Amino acid sequence: MAITINPPTNAITLNPADTLDEIITVTIPKGQIGNDREIKVVTERWVSNDLQMLIKSSNSDPRFGDTTYQLTGIVEREPDASLFQIPPGYTDLAPVVPGGLAAPGGRTGGPAGGRGPGVPGGRGGRGGAPNTPEPGK
Repeated sequence: MAITINPPTNAITLNPADTLDEIITVTIPKGQIGNDREIKVVTERWVSNDLQMLIKSSNSDPRFGDTTYQLTGIVEREPDASLFQIPPGYTDLAPVVPGGLAAPGGRTGGPAGGRGPGVPGGRGGRGGAPNTPEPGK
């Protein structure tokens, strides 16, 4: 099986800021998977230079047909400020201490779950190594 990844030879655009990023061709030789002729599967990836994300992908495979994924109706604007506001009625019970150390009775700035299972007083409760079975289980 041969896989070829080619940048496009000519810059093709969907919109002024979108470009065809790469064309991937997979060639399956005759007889490799019981096929009576060579199979070429071609995938194109379109990337928005402004958004830095995939906005269109097309896949052409004679075994399965053509598939296209495309973002449409993209609106570039500032998100609603209410998305970044603390909900009304929310109460923070304990401060977060930078560096992942728990304040007395408080939360950590690290992973969810408090001090962790291997730390005395942590949420694991056993004080043992993580991922070890509890006695009798």
